[in-house]
Amino acid sequence: MATSSEERLAVLRLLQEGKITPQEAAKLLEALETPAAATASTAPKASWLHIRITDLTTQKVRVNVTLPATMVRAGLKLGSRFGSELEGLDPELLATFLAQGEPGVLIDMVDEKDRERIEVFLD
Repeated sequence: MATSSEERLAVLRLLQEGKITPQEAAKLLEALETPAAATASTAPKASWLHIRITDLTTQKVRVNVTLPATMVRAGLKLGSRFGSELEGLDPELLATFLAQGEPGVLIDMVDEKDRERIEVFLD
């Protein structure tokens, strides 16, 4: 399956906005193409990472973000150069979860302090 033009456009927008360098854009575009070629003959992998935060008091979804899994994988590869840690989430665990490509839940927790339910899953 080919990388969608939306994903490529997102990388080009980041480049145009000056948020990434041309070299970083080239690496992201290359990374977006690599998984598609590698999985062409295998079973389809999950393609979307969902992040959802629900207010437990009102039961309303406050954050609902859906990202292409290939974009997240490429971002993790690029982000590893900077050594930044995501608070409360091991980047290696996320990378492994994405590499497996099987639908499932990575995080499903309740933050009692902020009265929020946090869900991160792949489908």
